Amino acid sequence: MSQEVKDIREQLTRDLEKSLVYFANRQNKMLSAAAATAIAKRVMEKIDLDNAAFQHKGTSWLARLIIDNFPVPTAEVKP
Repeated sequence: MSQEVKDIREQLTRDLEKSLVYFANRQNKMLSAAAATAIAKRVMEKIDLDNAAFQHKGTSWLARLIIDNFPVPTAEVKP
């Protein structure tokens, strides 16, 4: 992998991390910065940067899909 591709992948990973935290906070879902970093790294390792859908929609779209499928925190009801 060339240095240019590594730099692009690192930038997209950081963008995905920020988007994950943003959408999680917006939907009141629990997601730490460390968890967002781990998720972003795992996703970006496997994503094809040449995929036309990914190029068109970007990291924000991907983060929203991930967070939409993330579990909602349950409210504990105390008697």
